[in-house]
Amino acid sequence: MLIADLTMDEFSAGLQKTRSVLIPFGSTEEHGRHLPLATDTLHAIEVGQRLAEVRDIFVAPPIHYGVCRSTGQHPGTLSISTETLKALTVDVVAALYQQGLRNFILLSGHAGGTHMGALTDAGELLLARFADLKIAVLTEYMLASKT
Repeated sequence: MLIADLTMDEFSAGLQKTRSVLIPFGSTEEHGRHLPLATDTLHAIEVGQRLAEVRDIFVAPPIHYGVCRSTGQHPGTLSISTETLKALTVDVVAALYQQGLRNFILLSGHAGGTHMGALTDAGELLLARFADLKIAVLTEYMLASKT
């Protein structure tokens, strides 16, 4: 269930099936001359969409921005600070929690260490804030290594 495509009634009905949501994280950064700047985000979105085809799960609208230190000087790369990513993650998860969701998968197509550290830090803050929240922070590469 792609949240951005649902009506409010469809969202409410979805809550009767699941309390789980995947949030696709990516970045807007260079990937050579042959790939789009949204490559990391597109990967995470695709994983979410395919999962939603076989499981009852919500897929949140993607986060297109990430912490891109090593590629920051390349044309088209738009990096945000770790503080911004962490705050954005906490706010988005808290809003989804307020809507009734309890199980969160933060799936990042961008596997930069600092980026993933910010997502992990956000997850730890959220676990301390909401007693019944469950959260996983992972990259698509972690999933691929398990197949």
